Amino acid sequence: TRLQGDWSSDVCSSDLKEPNYIQLLELDKETNQISRIHHNGVAGSLKYSHGSTNLLASKSSNGDIYIFDFLSEQNSLNSKPFKTLKGQTDSISSLSWNKSKASLLLSGSLNKQILIWDINTQSEESTNILYPLKTYNTNCEVRAVSWNTQRSSLFAACGGSGLITM
Repeated sequence: TRLQGDWSSDVCSSDLKEPNYIQLLELDKETNQISRIHHNGVAGSLKYSHGSTNLLASKSSNGDIYIFDFLSEQNSLNSKPFKTLKGQTDSISSLSWNKSKASLLLSGSLNKQILIWDINTQSEESTNILYPLKTYNTNCEVRAVSWNTQRSSLFAACGGSGLITM
């Protein structure tokens, strides 16, 4: 199954009955569920890209981040991720897409790291695996990250220290 069109009215969620699937739901349809995507490990922290309505990032219980591209010629809803982001060594707590630079994704982790990813970076030869563009080490577990919507190079993070860092 391939989906076309504007995804702005769509919602996705991890299926609580089957945690290794992502459900795609459309609010305006009589039957809300559009489709399900198989996911390696328990899916969490699902984020659609601001600049590309067909890209969805999801964190996995194994520390990887998966990027699904619903309109890619190589991908359909039940296929493998378009990209796999590797580099986090602990549970990922938060994801945030950059609104101005649509290919940039920010991730925060309980391992006291903030990673910036560029999904337009060339993958390793013959794989779809990407590694971080930049790594920031912090003094505490990172609980949430968010890009500034007006300044594309500014982001905020907060964690166990009780402080917000920008």
